[in-house]
Amino acid sequence: MDWEPRVGMHVVCIKEGSWSGGVGNPHSPAKGDVLTVRRVKENCDGHFLLFVEIVNPDFGCDAEAVFWAPRFRPLDERRLDIFRAVLTKAPTPEKEPA
Repeated sequence: MDWEPRVGMHVVCIKEGSWSGGVGNPHSPAKGDVLTVRRVKENCDGHFLLFVEIVNPDFGCDAEAVFWAPRFRPLDERRLDIFRAVLTKAPTPEKEPA
């Protein structure tokens, strides 16, 4: 993986697939979903993410189902700022005929 996940980062789901990981996830991301990282867990298998938009019940031992980070890509906030600026510009008032 060529990026480091962090809390607050926006990511997009890039791969469909089974999310079970041995545990049934009642709520799972779909390809194209944009999510906000709530928590990052790391172990010998890599990084795993929890999201603000998806909160699943604990499946035991105070553990919530996690999602494997390589199935996501970070969004470029600088690119998003361009679209935000366009969306927040006030419309130009039309000139009345003389």
